[in-house]
Amino acid sequence: ERLRMREAQERERVLQQTKERQEKELREREEKRERERAARQARETQERERARQHTKEKHERELKEMEEKRERDALREAHERERVLQQTKERQEKELREREEKRERERAARQARETQERERARQHTKEKHERELKEMEEKRERDALREAHERERVLQQTKERQ
Repeated sequence: ERLRMREAQERERVLQQTKERQEKELREREEKRERERAARQARETQERERARQHTKEKHERELKEMEEKRERDALREAHERERVLQQTKERQEKELREREEKRERERAARQARETQERERARQHTKEKHERELKEMEEKRERDALREAHERERVLQQTKERQ
């Protein structure tokens, strides 16, 4: 009976150590998850700011394009009304070409930004999926810890009964 008592005490000691280690690991994981949540919130705030900036830039581009369209219309009307000198006409066409080249460069840059934003969204989805997998794993670990506690309780009751 003393041998059984010693064995039960040893099992209890091992279970207690295991429980303490698991609780420590769970606390560390929860702290890590909190840090990750804070970092995720910061990233999301940054993404909202980028989206706001993108909308602002898009609005400015649209206003600029409307202004350039008005300039082209005025240029065409001026040609029809006044039959301006060929030299003036060539200079104005050159300016228009330069604006269109600039707009093409801006369009290419905008496309590059949009591609980058789509990549960020894909990465965000991937990270979210990884977080969900990790949370499922941690739930399994918590369930296993709960079961270990239940086994410990049963062992304790058995020990007390003996």
